[in-house]
Amino acid sequence: MRFFLKTITILLLSIYHINAQEVVQIKGVILFNGSPIPEATIAIVNKNLQKQTLSDASGNYNFANVPKNGEKVIMTIKHLQYETLTQEFFLNQDQTIVSHFKETKNNALNEIVITGIKKKFIKHEADRTTVLVENNDVLNSGSTFEAITKLPGVILTSDGLVGQNGKLSSIFMDGEPTGISGDNLTHFLNNLPANSIEKIELIPNPGAKYPASFSGGIINIITKNLKTKGYTISLNNNNRINHNFKTGNAVQLLAKINRLNWNLFAGNNHNVSNQQETFKNVFENQSGRPVFTEERNPLFKHEGYYLRNGFRYNSSKKSALLFDYNLNTNNNNNLHTTRNYSENLSQNINTNSTNIQKNGNYNNEIILKYKQKLDTLGSQLDLSLNTNFYTQKKSNKLSELGENNRYTYTKQNLNTQNLVFNLDVEIPYRKYHFLLNFGTRLGLFKAQNTGYYTLNNTSEHIFDNSDFDSTLPFLFENKTFASYCTINKKIKLLSLSTGLRYENIYYKSYLKDDITLSTKNFSNLFPTVNLLYKLNPTIFISTGYSKKINLPSYANFDPNSNINSFYLSNTGNPYLEPDKTDNFNTKLTFFDYAYLSFSHTNQKTRNTLFYRNDNTSLSITQSVISLKNVQTTSINVGLPIPFGIITEGTAFLNKRNNIDQNAISYLFADLSYNKTKFNNDLYNNFEKGTFMLYLYSQIILKDEYKMFVNYNFTSKGSTDIYNLNEPIQNLDLHLSTKYLNKKLRVLLGIQNILNTSGFNANFNGMNLSSSYNRINETRMARVALTYTFGNFKSIADEDFSKNEQNLIKPVN
Repeated sequence: MRFFLKTITILLLSIYHINAQEVVQIKGVILFNGSPIPEATIAIVNKNLQKQTLSDASGNYNFANVPKNGEKVIMTIKHLQYETLTQEFFLNQDQTIVSHFKETKNNALNEIVITGIKKKFIKHEADRTTVLVENNDVLNSGSTFEAITKLPGVILTSDGLVGQNGKLSSIFMDGEPTGISGDNLTHFLNNLPANSIEKIELIPNPGAKYPASFSGGIINIITKNLKTKGYTISLNNNNRINHNFKTGNAVQLLAKINRLNWNLFAGNNHNVSNQQETFKNVFENQSGRPVFTEERNPLFKHEGYYLRNGFRYNSSKKSALLFDYNLNTNNNNNLHTTRNYSENLSQNINTNSTNIQKNGNYNNEIILKYKQKLDTLGSQLDLSLNTNFYTQKKSNKLSELGENNRYTYTKQNLNTQNLVFNLDVEIPYRKYHFLLNFGTRLGLFKAQNTGYYTLNNTSEHIFDNSDFDSTLPFLFENKTFASYCTINKKIKLLSLSTGLRYENIYYKSYLKDDITLSTKNFSNLFPTVNLLYKLNPTIFISTGYSKKINLPSYANFDPNSNINSFYLSNTGNPYLEPDKTDNFNTKLTFFDYAYLSFSHTNQKTRNTLFYRNDNTSLSITQSVISLKNVQTTSINVGLPIPFGIITEGTAFLNKRNNIDQNAISYLFADLSYNKTKFNNDLYNNFEKGTFMLYLYSQIILKDEYKMFVNYNFTSKGSTDIYNLNEPIQNLDLHLSTKYLNKKLRVLLGIQNILNTSGFNANFNGMNLSSSYNRINETRMARVALTYTFGNFKSIADEDFSKNEQNLIKPVN
């Protein structure tokens, strides 16, 4: 308690010191021949002051909260294409400076480094929080998936998905959806090295520019790009070993040749893993309350490859053409061995079964973009065409051996096509510190999945026969039209981002014989408001509201069955309704990293996992149903604790502006409380909230060695429709260092140190109560190597302090 009071006292004294200090503002614009110059590096330096920033797309820059001490400072302005400007002035009043580059350079500049000026890794805006990954050792030492889970306010669910504010988030790359989902997306992110990422945007309340379906927020991964001629290559190898072996290899190539930029990612991953599962069901309404148990031992074998190829051709100073081709292919060969037994039946079951699952899929994506600057003030037109083609073939071969042997063989062939056209216009009004965005979107999606079935046959020869007893061809169509308008404006200390989106959604699910299962057409207006107000230079409050609609995945409509065993199958529901939500959130932030946030979602309709039994057999069907009036509440507290506060006290805070996050030891703690209220008799007993604690620490050792410790804990309680019987926890430890002039990074670690990774929960279904227990793999050793080389040197890295007081910030 004494330590806690001491820490709070130090923080309050620091806040008072900041508020008491008289400051001035230095702002200006950089021009060449009357045109604004973005990405110029501006630095103001004297013996007591060192600050650096970059000019924005309109050539503007701003230094806020500069001490008003009357001292002389030297301001230098540098850019790759122009000769350096130098100017002197005194810190006795606010300054508004217009600077003109007069001469251009013939050669590119080397890397710009100003000694003593430390990078700021995080930036808060009204509608998003952006975190730099590049040169951030805590985030870029592992995989992209690991980097995401370390971001402030991001949670990892019990089934390995990521979310914000208690809701699942959609993953974007470079402003576009990844086109992949589920396990395929997790494998891809785990194999994508974090050192290939520039920054990650957390968008908990997406604005009107984004489709209204993204109600759970967006995590936008922005990859690196070159700004000067040259190339850089990064090679990555990542291995995890216990009684199984997992390996991933990746390469990134960045090159700039005259007007052409090329960005290439390629990689593969091989993953072998296993689990132990117990699935126990009590059939409440059947005579004698029979109990049926499946003890499973699944073995998973995954092989995946990906290619992401991006080209940008700057046809002129005002226009650019972009072409992206992305390929993902995955092959899964899984073997489930199961012991099945029953209790309380007149003739109990005692059998052994196997299920050989094969799943191969290919995802091809082509993106064309055209960017055109409309004037010298920053107005821009963007046109994009996104096409996606996905193919999946999977099969199940089930065998049950007992008193009466039986066999089941199923196959499914899925094809989807997705076409999206976007038109976006951005117009800044510099005089009024105002930014206008508007645009339109057209989308067309089609899916066809044909299921082939031979069920409960007495002959094992069905596996050699391509003739099936029955087929079920399912088709799904979705058409969307949307238009939007957003406004971004700064009024003194208040930043505003607001917008309105009109969206029309039409969908139809039907069988191939033109038997319509459901047809719906929805049209509505979807407002979004995000506000950020700075109470002082280190404390600000943000709040937001949005109305969203989310159409479930086509797979949730598909009546084809994924038969996992003779007693459990998974099928869609053709009569689902879209999710309809109202989202509220507010957040109080201290010193960029400490925060207290609250969010509440009112879901007028929510599609939820559902288990049912027909009361005549031991078979269970897993599906999805639409529930009404579901309420979700989430509270988050985040607190960074630099170890220097303990060892140095207020002296550490006095030098906070020159603290290098990569060079200090610290602990970051995130504690969240999440609760969902279903207002449904089936789930009313599963509404106890859960606490989630996430800790990660960087510990600086000797000789460029660093230790990273990650721990997460989920308490007993309810998560979605499950009631946790035991807490979930996991502990990982990694040691990182660099060799060969920092070109080679070595990462050594142990994952799941406590051997506690798993899931143990109860849940209810129609006519049954169930329990599920899963034990994941034992602890794993990890070895990862990353080698980067090339003749490229970048311009000065982005410093997020440059936009702390920007008047206009475009919404991406």
